[in-house]
Amino acid sequence: FGKMTSFFAQGLLYSSACAPFLLFSYYLNGIDLPSILFNLVLAVAWQLFLTSVAVSAATLADSRIVRGLLHFVLLGALLQATGMGLGGAIGISEAMPKFVADDSFWVIVIGGPFLTISTALLLFESAAARLSLASENYSRGPRIMMVVQFLGTLGLLVWGYFASGEYAVLVTGSVACALYLLFVGGFVVSDVDGMRRSQFSKAARANLFKPGAMRGFLLVMLLQLVAAAVFVALLAQDAKVEMKGIALAVAAPMFTVLYLSVPILLSRAVPHHPQQTPALTRLFGIGIFVFAVGVPPLVGAFADDAGGTVWNLLNPIWGLVNIGAADGFPGFELSVVAAAAALAFLLALMTLRRRDVEPTV
Repeated sequence: FGKMTSFFAQGLLYSSACAPFLLFSYYLNGIDLPSILFNLVLAVAWQLFLTSVAVSAATLADSRIVRGLLHFVLLGALLQATGMGLGGAIGISEAMPKFVADDSFWVIVIGGPFLTISTALLLFESAAARLSLASENYSRGPRIMMVVQFLGTLGLLVWGYFASGEYAVLVTGSVACALYLLFVGGFVVSDVDGMRRSQFSKAARANLFKPGAMRGFLLVMLLQLVAAAVFVALLAQDAKVEMKGIALAVAAPMFTVLYLSVPILLSRAVPHHPQQTPALTRLFGIGIFVFAVGVPPLVGAFADDAGGTVWNLLNPIWGLVNIGAADGFPGFELSVVAAAAALAFLLALMTLRRRDVEPTV
């Protein structure tokens, strides 16, 4: 926190030195005042994000070699990110006068800084959790920030739907939220099993922000359920929606549940030290995802049907593509995915529940 505030204070000093000159440029008739103010806000948010990335990367180094490698990788990434920031500022300055009256544009204007700042805070809390002791409530900060970012993004997507009137925003948002929970939730559900004895109580075990894989798993599933309910409810009341749009909004969360539950089952089935559980769960998650994406089309290629529905029922990419391309309502495909996701969810929950009943030392 000290490093973050120190770097952020330096950025604010630079901004305070540049801001008067940017405001004076308004009288040159080359840029409008809203663009200047928004670029200043976005610059501060971008600086906070890059600072958080740098500080978070520093917590990953365990040896001098890794530290040196991360140093050069980070320098290259920050240099590229600086160019991205300058390019984004130029694009915003040119586009803002044209679209300032469009409601959809303001969703982007508010959503950009929100996503940048919330991601920075999520990285910061995750870095702090990596440096915390096992006896501390290290999971509280990252999980709260994950909930805030997810619900905020959900609100922006709903606002974007009402501003644009296009149901495609909801369908795309459903898939995006599912991917978000698959990636970020993969770190949450791969926590160690159980709780420290000093924290173990019925009230603590019911708190989804407390450490433990079972609570992380339930929190991710709850967020996915809320998002699915919102998207499906809005799509169902829109007369312009095609059935394949609703099918995609239903299928995407099912794939997330499936590919978060299976790695939990496999990692607990392999004998290992309890401290290796997070790394093993993530390794299984990546391996299963790659296998499910690559192997079914390869098998189907021998039957001259690489993208076929039968071979790719549980493929997280081709399966969604086939569901979205179906002429009618893909009831059979959805039934198979739903059955697999429900079975994997129940087995994963029972496994985590069985391992969570005893406190750790």
